[in-house]
Amino acid sequence: MIYRQITVYGIVGLSDFVSSLLVFAVTRTLAEQGAGTFAMGLVGGGYAATISLSTFFGGRLADRVGHVRIILWATLFLLPCVLVIAMADSRSWPFVAAYIMAGLGTGSVYPASMVWLTLDQQRTASFSRLILYCLAWNLGMVSGHASAGQLFGIWGPTAVLYFAAGVLPFMLGFVVWGSRKTNKTQVDPDAHEAQTTYSNYQVQLAGAFTWLSWVANVGGTFAMSMVLYLLPALAVEIGISSQYQGGIVALSRCVVIVTYLCMTCFKHWRFRFLGAVSSQILAIVGLVYMAFAQNGIQLTLGLATFSILPAYNYFASLFYSTVGSAVSERGTWCGIHETTLGIGLTLGAVLGLSLIHISEPTRRTPISYAVFCLK
Repeated sequence: MIYRQITVYGIVGLSDFVSSLLVFAVTRTLAEQGAGTFAMGLVGGGYAATISLSTFFGGRLADRVGHVRIILWATLFLLPCVLVIAMADSRSWPFVAAYIMAGLGTGSVYPASMVWLTLDQQRTASFSRLILYCLAWNLGMVSGHASAGQLFGIWGPTAVLYFAAGVLPFMLGFVVWGSRKTNKTQVDPDAHEAQTTYSNYQVQLAGAFTWLSWVANVGGTFAMSMVLYLLPALAVEIGISSQYQGGIVALSRCVVIVTYLCMTCFKHWRFRFLGAVSSQILAIVGLVYMAFAQNGIQLTLGLATFSILPAYNYFASLFYSTVGSAVSERGTWCGIHETTLGIGLTLGAVLGLSLIHISEPTRRTPISYAVFCLK
């Protein structure tokens, strides 16, 4: 049903728009205040850890108490967290605690929304839905980072955070509207939508590739987390404005979108290792280039090249998790898919940045960044 799909795409787009505003405001504020890599790692790792927990348990709960309830609860929980961050002093414990707790609301949305989107798909895959789902949340990130960069540069972090809080009631209303339009229908096949049904052998392969893609998610997001929390500090160090930083991140998400489109149009990567290996090689090249970047253009090129890896990992993992799971366990599988992303983000923020913090007195900072990203 078209209302259900529109609702899900709108929810994930708004959710990532809000989370992008939140992450940008907090990380840029900490970077401008001179927070070290160790402090950035602890704060970022805490946020990623709560996302990881909420995606896992949110997925299991979505299979039991209902996906709409999980999304409503997550949105209602996220709103006071954002308001506390906006009102608290950035050097106080409520600021950090509210930011970390916000991950519980952010992470719960993803597996529940994926269950809602694929209710009528029993071991099938509609690539039109997968690509639109990925486009929706990436467009939310693109617009979120771009908007955050502009608002931060003109009015500061408080304006960014209050703007994020103002978007959440619209998201809440969108969920209610969508649930009423779909009339709580659990299965409603789309007769005119092209879906691919896979053989039993391919379903078994999808199960095996699902586990491999989950491992790849951890490794890819480990590096991505380090990049995410080092980028604001690096931008401040080489004199990049908040507006330009927001544009860099937004452009990298455009690369992610192009990668999704390519994976939709070309089928050769499915159930094969070549695509995964190629994306890993490109990521290494991008990380090395970023490590020695001296200006905005070099930083942009490096981040754009690296962004192919998390894009490939995410789309492939989502595809295999959908094909390899039954509807009754879809929330659990999608929850694990998102949890592996959260685990990588947590390890990269805490372990990776801690190692960089230890190495900084004895090594040139850019070299240490490259070494530990490659690790």
